Amino acid sequence: MSRVNIIFLLGILAFTSLSCEAKRDFPPLVEQGVVLDLSSAALIIGEELVVNPIFQPNVFPQKNYEWEASNPSIVDISMNEDYSATVLAKQEGTTTVRFFSADGELEATAEIIVTEFGPEDVTEGAIITVNRENGGGPNAGEGSLKLIDNDFNNKYLTEYGTDMWVQLELTEARAVDIYTLTSGNDAPERDAKAWTLEGSNDGTTWEVLDTRTDQSWSDRNQTKEFNVNNEERFKYYRLLITANNGSNLIQISEWRLMVISD
Repeated sequence: MSRVNIIFLLGILAFTSLSCEAKRDFPPLVEQGVVLDLSSAALIIGEELVVNPIFQPNVFPQKNYEWEASNPSIVDISMNEDYSATVLAKQEGTTTVRFFSADGELEATAEIIVTEFGPEDVTEGAIITVNRENGGGPNAGEGSLKLIDNDFNNKYLTEYGTDMWVQLELTEARAVDIYTLTSGNDAPERDAKAWTLEGSNDGTTWEVLDTRTDQSWSDRNQTKEFNVNNEERFKYYRLLITANNGSNLIQISEWRLMVISD
């Protein structure tokens, strides 16, 4: 072997040795938090629902986890291979489902309401009023009337400000138990992030019914349900949207009000 070849091989061996010395074994990233893809849901007896955990940061979970229901007589709950849970509604009532790590450090919960019959949608026939209208007016392709037209494939789009509100005047006073919001078809930065739901019987004096912060949608045109701890009938309901995800525009595909029993 020539002198040049020997020097070349020695160089390769030296480089390989340095590469091996530089190599480090890093421990896997461990999740620091977890939330569920819904905060509440309503089911009819016999219905199933899949609830998904979202790990923060978005890594493969390193901890051991379990699911449980605060009242197992209302729902059956079982964990799937991907850590999601299948919830089966068994009897009427309200229960909390809980996803938690075995070491007790992380947990996330959601409220499940089970009824014998589905909730009644009381949005039909309501009159909508907004303080920030689409530039084309309420009848425009993305005007405020799209917010309650029961078509989840269009949307209400307008300029956003922290003073924004949308209001429904129902055909009669009802005690709303559930409301739904559906995300737009694009641009998640336009989604609502924080809001307060209020009720009134004169359109002037308002009572706070529900407040939400740090809300998000995992998909476009996704409908999320929110339970309301309310037994009083109101003719007016108003949603004050106090934050979105940073855009100067806001969009919502649909807003519906539901009554289980009043």
